[in-house]
Amino acid sequence: DHRDLHSFPTRRSSDRAIILVDNSTFVGDTVLDPFMGVGGTGVAAVSLGRDFIGIEIDENFYNIADHRINKALNMYSPHDNVIDGFEQLSLF
Repeated sequence: DHRDLHSFPTRRSSDRAIILVDNSTFVGDTVLDPFMGVGGTGVAAVSLGRDFIGIEIDENFYNIADHRINKALNMYSPHDNVIDGFEQLSLF
């Protein structure tokens, strides 16, 4: 069961993420978000043709981000080989 997207403690406008990624990277670049949360920056990145690496310690937020980013990949990916899912690594 996912937490409500609106309960995430540091919500930001997705429009801001799109503007930030678009103005600071080029198509094909890799965007790193070390505090991924629910994946807004990742959605913006893959929607604009960037690769994305996200790190999130909270498993619930990670699962929400995974779902959102995969949905965006399937909608916007210019590549024929869309990666299905993400690998979650444990640092502990």
